[in-house]
Amino acid sequence: MAKRWSFERIVAVTNLVVLVVGAALTSAAWYPKMRLDLFQVQAAGQTPTVPDGALTVVDLTPQATGSHLYDVSYAVATKNTSATPIKIGFSVAELYIGVLSDAQIALHQAQQVNDPPNPWDDAGRGDIAWRRVDYDASLIDGFVPSKTATGFPPLLPGRSAYENHSPGGGLTGAVAPGDSTSDTPDFLVRAMPGEYVSLVYSYGINGAVNSPSPNINLLFEVRRLPGGR
Repeated sequence: MAKRWSFERIVAVTNLVVLVVGAALTSAAWYPKMRLDLFQVQAAGQTPTVPDGALTVVDLTPQATGSHLYDVSYAVATKNTSATPIKIGFSVAELYIGVLSDAQIALHQAQQVNDPPNPWDDAGRGDIAWRRVDYDASLIDGFVPSKTATGFPPLLPGRSAYENHSPGGGLTGAVAPGDSTSDTPDFLVRAMPGEYVSLVYSYGINGAVNSPSPNINLLFEVRRLPGGR
C-alpha cells in the first residue's frame, strides 16, 4: 500500500520545483545576455573597418638634371563592418621618398628594406632613408582631438604638428553600418628614378587619436620609381 505524502513533504517538493524552474528561467535570460556581453567585449577589440589601398605611380616628364616628375596617387577605401554607425574623425595621407644606401651587395648577401614611418612610429631598422616630402591631413567638421598636447594626431617627439589642409575631407565623416567611404590623395613629386616612394595613410574612428587601438587604422604601399636604366 502506497504511503501518503505529508503536508511538509509536499511543501518541500513544491519549493524545490519552484527553485528548479526559477533557475531554468534565470539561465534562459542570463545566457543570451552573457553571449551579448561576450560579443561586445570581442567587438571592442576589433576594428570596425578594414581599409584597402592601391598605389599608382605615373612617370610624367624627365628633367634635365636626370630627375623625373611623377604623379603619385593612392586610392583608399574602407567599409563599416560593425553593427553601429561610426565617425572617422581624422585622416592623414603622407608622401615619402626613400633613398637606398649604395652599399654593394655581394653574392648571398642582402640589404634590409625598412618601412616608412607613420604618425605614431618611426621608421624601422633598414637601409632606406625615408623623408616626408608632403602630406594632406583632414579633420571631421567640429572634431577636436583630445588627450594630446603634441598636435593632431599624437606625434613623435620633435615632429611638427599637422595642419588641417582639407577640413571635412579625406575619409572623415559619419559612416553607417555596411556603408563605404573612399579617398584618393594625389601628389606631383620630383625625384630620381630608382628611388622609392611610399604613401602612408592613417585614420581614427570615434575620437581615437592614440595608437595602438582597434579604432586606429594604418596602411601603406612602397614602390620603386621607374625611369632609370
